[in-house]
Amino acid sequence: MAEWFTKPWRIVPAQAVLYVFLWIAGIHVIVTPFNEEIGFELAGLHPGTYYWWNALVLISPVMVAAAYALIRHGRGSVRMFGFWLRLGGDLGVLAALTALIATRVHVLGDSGPLGDSPLFGLITLTGLNVFVGMLIVRDIGALVVIERLAGILHESSL
Repeated sequence: MAEWFTKPWRIVPAQAVLYVFLWIAGIHVIVTPFNEEIGFELAGLHPGTYYWWNALVLISPVMVAAAYALIRHGRGSVRMFGFWLRLGGDLGVLAALTALIATRVHVLGDSGPLGDSPLFGLITLTGLNVFVGMLIVRDIGALVVIERLAGILHESSL
């Protein structure tokens, strides 16, 4: 037990934990009847936004999980596809969180000053959104490095 506290900390799989809970929350929103409305229509968005949002919340984390399998176990173009798939999944999560935050700010703001509970939740979600944005920067950086390396290897083989 003491090793847990004395050994250097390993990397915490924050992305995996966040995306699993995002997926679980998405399932909950879909299967729970009479849920409180997210408010997309109240914010003036198309009524179908709710369904697109649900699709993003459910599909994006699965895309990222599949991407990690491809990146870790794939080779060549399969692995490269994994990097692109991860970027797509992260962009989907960013879009879903951004839509939720913006909608809730709009809907809750219309009812008067925001109290501590809604503000705490919105600020926390915004922090998660910034984290996902950082993941996207990581994804793009990895793709740039891979493309540059592929270009160098291609030029040296000519």
